[in-house]
Amino acid sequence: MRNFKFQSLKEKFFDFNKLNFYISCILIFLLPITKKIIPILIVMLIITFLRKINLKKINFYFSKKNFLEKSTFFLIILFYIFHIIGMFYTEHLSTGFFDLEVKLSIFIFPILFFFSSSIYKKNIKIILNYFILGNFFSVISILFYGFFRYLKYENINFLFYADLSIFHHPSYFAMYLTFCIAIIFYLLNKKIFLIFPKYFYVFCFFLFTITLYLLSSKAGILIAFIISFLNFFIYKNEFLNKKQKFLFIFFILFFYIFAFTQNYRIKKLDKDLKVKKEEIIKKEKNSASRLLIWESAFVLIKENFFFGVGTGDIKSEIFKVYKSKKMKHQLEKKLNVHNQFLETFVGQGFFNFLILIILFLISLKDIFIKRKFLNLSFLIIIGINFLFESMLNSQAGVVFFAFFYSFLNFIYDDKI
Repeated sequence: MRNFKFQSLKEKFFDFNKLNFYISCILIFLLPITKKIIPILIVMLIITFLRKINLKKINFYFSKKNFLEKSTFFLIILFYIFHIIGMFYTEHLSTGFFDLEVKLSIFIFPILFFFSSSIYKKNIKIILNYFILGNFFSVISILFYGFFRYLKYENINFLFYADLSIFHHPSYFAMYLTFCIAIIFYLLNKKIFLIFPKYFYVFCFFLFTITLYLLSSKAGILIAFIISFLNFFIYKNEFLNKKQKFLFIFFILFFYIFAFTQNYRIKKLDKDLKVKKEEIIKKEKNSASRLLIWESAFVLIKENFFFGVGTGDIKSEIFKVYKSKKMKHQLEKKLNVHNQFLETFVGQGFFNFLILIILFLISLKDIFIKRKFLNLSFLIIIGINFLFESMLNSQAGVVFFAFFYSFLNFIYDDKI
C-alpha cells in the first residue's frame, strides 16, 4: 500500500511529459533574453525526453505521423548528418566539432517534437504566448537600458542598432520580433488562443514594430513590412472594425515609408550599392561588400561542388579567397559567407544545399494543403534572413530555426 502511494506521488510530481513541456516554455521565453541558460535547458529537455520515451511509444508516435511529416523529419535529421559526414574530409577538426555542437539543436528538436506527447498539441497557445512574452520583456529591458544610457552619456547611438540590442545581434533579435508580429496576427484571429487581453497584443504589435526601426536591421524592417501586409490580408481581422482597419493600414504605410526613407542604415545601403567594386574592397564597412563575399563563396562552390570543403574548413577556405582577392576588411574581421544557403553549399556541397532547399519546399507544400499560414510567415522570415546572414552559425539562429521549424511541422495544426 505504501509503495502504491509512493508511486502515485512520484508520477504526480515527476510527470516527465509535463516537465519536458514546461522546460520548452521556459526555453522559448528566455531565448530573446539570454544565451547562457539555453544550452542547460536543452540538456534538461534531452534528459526528460529520454526518461519519458520508450520503444513502444516511439513506434506509436511514428505510426501516427503522415508521409509528409515523416519525410520532413528524415530530411532535417539528414541535414545534420551531412555536417557529421563533412567531418571525415575536413582539416580543422576542432572548428568542425564546434560547428556540430552549435548546430546540435537541428538534430535534437525534430526528435523531441516528432515523438512528443499530446501535451504539446493541447498547449500550442502556451508556447506561442510565451515567446511573445519573452520578447516583450526583452524589448522593455533594452529600451529602458538604452534610454538610461542615452540620458547618462547624452549619446543617441544607445537607442539604435547594436548599442540598443544588448542581448542579441540586431539581426537575430529582429528575426524574433518579426515572427512575434506574425504570431500576434494569428492569435488575434484565433481568439481561443488568447491568454492576455486583446489590447496587450495590439500594444505589442506597435511596440515591436517601432523597436524594429530602432534596431535598424534592414532585413528585419523589410520582413516586418511583408509580414504585416501579408497577414492583414490573409486573415479576416474581425478584432478590428472598419475604422480601425483603415487606421491600421495608414499606420503601416506611414511607418514603413518613414522607415525606408529615414532610417540611417537603409539610406546608407542605397549609397553602398552605388559604390564601385574597387572602392568596396577598400571600405571597411559596406553593405555591398556582401556581393564580394558571395562571389568568394561561388569560387569555392565551383571547386568543391558535390561535397563541399568540409564542415570545419569553411572559414579557413573562404579566408584564403579573401586573401587572394585582397579583401583586407573581410579577412581582418573574419567574416563568414553571410548567406546560409551558400554557407551550406560551401561546407557540405550540393546535396546538403539541396536538402535545405527541400526543407523549405516541403513545408511550403504543407501550407497549401493545411492552410497553415503561420508556417508561411515563418518561412518568409527564415528565408530572407538566410539570404543575408549565416543564421545557423550561432546559437541564437540555430535554436530559433530548429525549435520553430520542428514545432510548426510536427506540433502546430491550424485546425486545433
